[in-house]
Amino acid sequence: MRVGGYMFCKRRKESVSIEEANAIDIMKSFAEGKISVYQFWEEYNQNITLFKLINEDEKLPVKNKAFLYQELNLNELDHRCEIFRVVKVYFLRRNIGLNFYNEDSNLYSDLLGVIPEYIGIDKVLVDTIINGCPYEIGTKERKKYIKKYIKDNYYYENYPPRWLQGPEWPIIDGKPAKFLYQNKFPNHLKWDDEVIIYHFSDYNGNEVIVEQST
Repeated sequence: MRVGGYMFCKRRKESVSIEEANAIDIMKSFAEGKISVYQFWEEYNQNITLFKLINEDEKLPVKNKAFLYQELNLNELDHRCEIFRVVKVYFLRRNIGLNFYNEDSNLYSDLLGVIPEYIGIDKVLVDTIINGCPYEIGTKERKKYIKKYIKDNYYYENYPPRWLQGPEWPIIDGKPAKFLYQNKFPNHLKWDDEVIIYHFSDYNGNEVIVEQST
């Protein structure tokens, strides 16, 4: 029921303004997959009520809200997924049952289950799978396709890279380089300023170096 500029909710015995109700509707639409993350993010950055509703919410964990203060890149799958998680947690903390649906989160779950940690879920890999996979998200065929893609494209000689930081498998001209060896291993470092050098080779036999430091 609406009176003046407010809408009253009998179940929760609280009132919200019409602007807040509209902002909540936007969040619900995103949470249920009715609008894209790009549409939601545009609303979030232009709609001050929506912005305040999320950032001033005491029920949202600090770690969720803190992510929104960072420089987000919507080209990155995990960034898009994190935006969805924030909105999902908003409703879960209020015990509001919705038909949550997010294609990015479903894709991330598919990738997380089949992609080795030493490769990581990078943008090139995600784009390749999205553009090349003929099977639907969540299907056994899709996961088999991803596993085969990894096997056919990410090579290493004797062992996979053991990264000191996050995975940085180099992609040269759209193709993953072949991992050869590394000069040290993370669990063998003795000093705080040590560097691990990872040696790769591209498809033309040229050496590719990746360095990670403590």
